[in-house]
Amino acid sequence: MARGMLLAGVDEEELRPDPKPEEPKTPKGKWENFWFYHKWHVLIGLLVAAVVTFCVVDVVTKVHPDYSGMILTADPVLYEYKQGMDELLLSYAEDVNEDGKLRVNAELLPIGREGDNPTELTATYLTKMRVLIADDTTKLVIVDKDTFDTLGMDYIERGLSFYAPLDVDDPNYNTEYHYWDWYGSEWQQSEWGQQFPEHLYFGVRPYLSDEPKEREVKAFEAAKTFVKNLIKQTPPQTTAVPVE
Repeated sequence: MARGMLLAGVDEEELRPDPKPEEPKTPKGKWENFWFYHKWHVLIGLLVAAVVTFCVVDVVTKVHPDYSGMILTADPVLYEYKQGMDELLLSYAEDVNEDGKLRVNAELLPIGREGDNPTELTATYLTKMRVLIADDTTKLVIVDKDTFDTLGMDYIERGLSFYAPLDVDDPNYNTEYHYWDWYGSEWQQSEWGQQFPEHLYFGVRPYLSDEPKEREVKAFEAAKTFVKNLIKQTPPQTTAVPVE
């Protein structure tokens, strides 16, 4: 009775289920039917395939530098003068990854001074610095005196090492903190060098752990040899082509 009341005034035709749609018979119809029901599955599948392909290509074709490092300064340095630094670093580089080319990736990061209110740009540089410090292949580190007196000494006061010891004999090499100061060198006195701080410290970051991975060991040893050659002003003999 209740059902009859609910269905009162409803045409019997309206209660009949929709007839099963006919299967498409032409190729075009079959394709339209497939696309209607499965287009999102296809699109998602294509997107996943594209992402996987990009990742594979990036890993296979990505060019890794022979040396990775950073140049930390309190004040900005015009990038046009960084070219002189890049040429200096390349002249002491070796073909570590044996690809026939010399590449030194030294990021210039003016991170500001202690006590300054960081701008959006310096905040970005500080973030980049932290990422590079945590990277186990970024071993070449060049800092100015002001930055070392804050950042470097903060490490040391916490019982950590900012630079690893180097077996070198040079009057500009600091045996306590293990950096080489370029003050008075021909590079510091060059036209481009005078645009950098007069006290610029070159050194190698120590291992991140007591059990470093193979790639970190390779990067560490390469950076040590690199900095020692630079201090002794003995460029390595290589047929590799410098790439800036």
